[in-house]
Amino acid sequence: MKKLILSVSLFGLFLLFGNTVSAQATIAVVQKIDAATNSAITSIKENKSLKDAEKEKFVLRIETFASAAKKNEDARAIEVFEAEYNRIAENYKRTTGNELPELIANK
Repeated sequence: MKKLILSVSLFGLFLLFGNTVSAQATIAVVQKIDAATNSAITSIKENKSLKDAEKEKFVLRIETFASAAKKNEDARAIEVFEAEYNRIAENYKRTTGNELPELIANK
């Protein structure tokens, strides 16, 4: 009986600890994605050579993929966001001749 209680208690601690680590990882992912998103959006909005409609197009794409990555809530979310961010940054550079800030999501 004592072994059963100990086993159940240890399993409960494992679940509690596992959820805490998972929640912390999720918060870290969201914070990194938000930092990258905010930096890029600021850069886009400050670009005087772009028309407002073009700015909104780039901002909307970045916000859309950032939102999807945050909803995913796992470590792969950053990888997916980084890949799409890089595609958007390449298109932005071709369109404007300017570069978006370096992605800081994985740093």
